[in-house]
Amino acid sequence: MRTLRALCGLLGSLMNKVTRFFYDTEFHEDGNTIDLLSFGMVCEDSDSELYRVNLDADWKRAWRNDWLRVNVLGSIKHQLHLPHRFDDSKMSVQITEKWPIQATKQEIARELVKFVETNLPPEHTPEFWAYYGAYDHVAMAQLFGRMIDLPAFFPMFTMDIKQLAVMKGNPTLPEQDESTQHNALDDARHNKAMYQFLISNDFRMDERYI
Repeated sequence: MRTLRALCGLLGSLMNKVTRFFYDTEFHEDGNTIDLLSFGMVCEDSDSELYRVNLDADWKRAWRNDWLRVNVLGSIKHQLHLPHRFDDSKMSVQITEKWPIQATKQEIARELVKFVETNLPPEHTPEFWAYYGAYDHVAMAQLFGRMIDLPAFFPMFTMDIKQLAVMKGNPTLPEQDESTQHNALDDARHNKAMYQFLISNDFRMDERYI
């Protein structure tokens, strides 16, 4: 019996070993679909980073979105071809980021799995974190198809930095340089910084969540 308890305790401690990955997505959504534009992820315990621009996205439609054109496409190298300035029906948008930054959804999915596996120590499980991460989780999951198509060792949900902040009294979080905002990799880096700020300071848990 003592041996069984010791084994159960060991298994429990192993299950608690996690490696955190902080990520961000840029996407175009219209209330019906979420079209991934770019993906960025960083690992908590290393300097490893992953950044990819989705070649399969509908870039023409994204470019027509004023907010995306100003805030997101500005950080992604692209060329706009407009044969007639009064008729954008034949407009095309070409992504000119150099390989390996640009990739298809299928390639991004493979590289994401490899990135997590490479940075995951033995007997650790991955933990994904994002900021206001509901849409990010969907955009990430759809790289693999349906949510149930996620790799078996991937978490089925994303931990939310904003929720953690609210539960810790909603302190003022570190601000991100405006020049780097809405770039998926820079945002992922900042997500890591915000998480570390929240856990490195003695913020009391709001009594509503105790």
